[in-house]
Amino acid sequence: MNVLMPDIKRTNWTEFEDRLIWVLYFQMGTKWCKIAEHLPGRTEGQVKNRFYTYLKKKSDKEEEEMKANLTIKPDMQSLIQEAQKRQNVKQEDMPDNNILKSLRTKLEA
Repeated sequence: MNVLMPDIKRTNWTEFEDRLIWVLYFQMGTKWCKIAEHLPGRTEGQVKNRFYTYLKKKSDKEEEEMKANLTIKPDMQSLIQEAQKRQNVKQEDMPDNNILKSLRTKLEA
């Protein structure tokens, strides 16, 4: 127990506190003292350490996982071929290549 500041929290961090740190970080930046004012019982050092040792690393890991799971967007022709396979659509019922090219340019713009 800290004799000089007996009201300092030593308990585990709650999900609410973690989310509040993120929200305030996006609003205020790295003004840890101002952020700590919104978390009664937590010091500036505790908030900063929580952010850099847990929250930021967790966020970076989740971002890496999302990037790893991203797939390259297939071109329009492969999308149409996939739709044909799934719906058994005949080729003559599908749009011609000129229409596909115009759609592709509109999507890329």
